[in-house]
Amino acid sequence: LKASFFRPVGAMADSEELALALQVNHWKQVADDLTRLIKKANAPIFGIDTQGNVSEWNEKTEFITGYSRVEAIGQNLVDTFIQPENRTSVSEVFTKALSGVETTNFELPLLSKNGKRYTVLLNAT
Repeated sequence: LKASFFRPVGAMADSEELALALQVNHWKQVADDLTRLIKKANAPIFGIDTQGNVSEWNEKTEFITGYSRVEAIGQNLVDTFIQPENRTSVSEVFTKALSGVETTNFELPLLSKNGKRYTVLLNAT
């Protein structure tokens, strides 16, 4: 009698664990898909942390700037990839974005590895 009483509880725990594992697997797949989308997007996508250091750098940004992801990650975006005369205005946009104020269609002047300037439209959120 005891064994049959405890068996359904164990079965319930197993089904709950299975449901949780399926949910975790689903969200892992969603995260992997989004990561792949960012990496392969036909538009430059980069991210910065709260210190202004590059935390994301997709393949299109690599192509435009000539800097690999490895070279860019951890670098201060404004100090490394923006011309001195534009650093104040770019810093202001990033400061606003980090405090929750969105900026759309800001002309961001990115410097390439070979010194060429590219202007990309930035939407900062």
